[in-house]
Amino acid sequence: MAGQLPSFLSGSTLEIRIGSATFAYAQALSFSDDMTITPVGGIGSYNYHALEPTDYAARGSIVITAYSDKVLSALKTVSSNLVPANVRDAKAQGNNGGDGNSLLKADYFSPVMLLTSLSFDIHVYGRKPVVAGTSVTNQTGNIIYSMQNARFGSYGFGFTPGSLLSESLSFVCTAIVDYRSEFDTKAGA
Repeated sequence: MAGQLPSFLSGSTLEIRIGSATFAYAQALSFSDDMTITPVGGIGSYNYHALEPTDYAARGSIVITAYSDKVLSALKTVSSNLVPANVRDAKAQGNNGGDGNSLLKADYFSPVMLLTSLSFDIHVYGRKPVVAGTSVTNQTGNIIYSMQNARFGSYGFGFTPGSLLSESLSFVCTAIVDYRSEFDTKAGA
């Protein structure tokens, strides 16, 4: 089966954007939709008459491997091939206004800006491999998931000697849209 492209979703074929910025080394994104259902019964009934939804909650978490911005500026005098393309692209977008690939920003975790900060969307895109000559490049494809009107709720570091620094964040959002199921529903209608 040589020459075939994989058809499954994996971390190497997905692109995560928080707001308008694409994050390099974003990993372990997980999210869930929770619906609280209340059974409604009547006096003298042996079973419920209805199951009514009473609450909806959308939440998730993400882990980002951090790197230092200062290394990139030091490498400007050296060949840019030493810096991975996804790091160069994320830095070129100015994704966080801080050091490297971090989400620790005053916009998200400052008590002063708590009431004036804006929510943001988290989008997950599939990347389409494009064969150009002998090299394979990835281009942004269709949106797969969208976490809408999100706000971060917690932030933490995970560091073990001999390993990379990781930042863990949890978020709450107003809705999670699975565009694969939305597409299937509309196509079947």
